[in-house]
Amino acid sequence: MARVNQTFTVTGTAQRIASSQTLGDRLFVQMRAGSAGIGYVLSSNTGAMPSKSNDNDIVVEIVPGTSSGPGIPFKWTAPGGGNLEDMGSFWVDGSNNGDKIGVSYSKR
Repeated sequence: MARVNQTFTVTGTAQRIASSQTLGDRLFVQMRAGSAGIGYVLSSNTGAMPSKSNDNDIVVEIVPGTSSGPGIPFKWTAPGGGNLEDMGSFWVDGSNNGDKIGVSYSKR
């Protein structure tokens, strides 16, 4: 098991957490300190790029950070300790270009 830590910069286009099928668990997503906008964790059942404007693609909205601290994190842990999820099916986006989104997960 290896931990993957990434930082994404909001650009106005959803960004895939893993570029290909990557099994993992213990997903953690948080808006970095200084980020003023809302963050989004997205998923698409069709394989197409999800959109924050499509309610069916939004897994969760993430609270923005402040000038002095990060936002409240989104945490997902596979139930039962053995179920894995394809991290390539998760995407991140935000409402404010230039904001930073921290992502961390355990790669299996």
